[in-house]
Amino acid sequence: MLDQGLPESLRDPLLFLLTKRLSAEDGSVVRRVETIRARMRARGDDRVRAYRSPEPGSAGIDTSPTARPEPGELRTIPLHWIARWVSVPAYWGSFLHLCARATRAGTILELGGCAGISGCYLASSPTCTRFVTIEGSSDLAGLAGSNLRQIADHAVVVNSLFDAGLDQILPTFADGLDLVHIDGQHEKVATLHYLERLIPHLNPGALVVFDDIHWTDDMLGAWGAVGRRPGIASTVDVGRFGLAIWGPGAARFGQHSLARFADFWGPGQRQFPDIPGPPH
Repeated sequence: MLDQGLPESLRDPLLFLLTKRLSAEDGSVVRRVETIRARMRARGDDRVRAYRSPEPGSAGIDTSPTARPEPGELRTIPLHWIARWVSVPAYWGSFLHLCARATRAGTILELGGCAGISGCYLASSPTCTRFVTIEGSSDLAGLAGSNLRQIADHAVVVNSLFDAGLDQILPTFADGLDLVHIDGQHEKVATLHYLERLIPHLNPGALVVFDDIHWTDDMLGAWGAVGRRPGIASTVDVGRFGLAIWGPGAARFGQHSLARFADFWGPGQRQFPDIPGPPH
């Protein structure tokens, strides 16, 4: 894949997926972030409100070109469940960190901050000078801010729905975006809508990471559309994530997959257990 034109910067992250080997420096980042996760799990049945993601097999919402996607309903979730089932696990968090480090991303934007675990991995990159995550739930935004402050002083949480948050934050990225992590509203219409909003702000060679591309047939359709979008020079399906390199005018590398070698699931296979109710 590298010989065929995939950016050399992705070598280390992709090798990690195959070997699970980290340098001592990167391993220390993982230990710091996982300590934060452990503290969350220790809070047990403390509960926060979070937006509900669509169920596997659900369709997109309003498909009109001018539509702004609407979030799902708010639900109350215990922190230990968020720490274990919703937040990115250590394997994939390490991969995100390596992507930010290997691509030397200075400016990083995330849609879907959740509890801040993925943000901690991204903001820990030594080249990151500005990290912004947008989170709609005020409970989770506060939690993410608390967690991120333990990692980086250049990290900011914007408590807003995605479109309103993008209206606020995108004009402030005068030097463009080097890496974007899209981890929210896992629907085709919403995913493609946010990509189009971000494209005018992407630097050449910017990496866009899409979460849960195999979660539903709808999201798999979104991933296919991303690969066909003019200006996307390279795409790699690594199982949980889809990687897209923005390179308008560059030769197209095509669509490739390493999913069978990583932590892969097909449509509907990423099943969460039922959210436990409040303790009696």
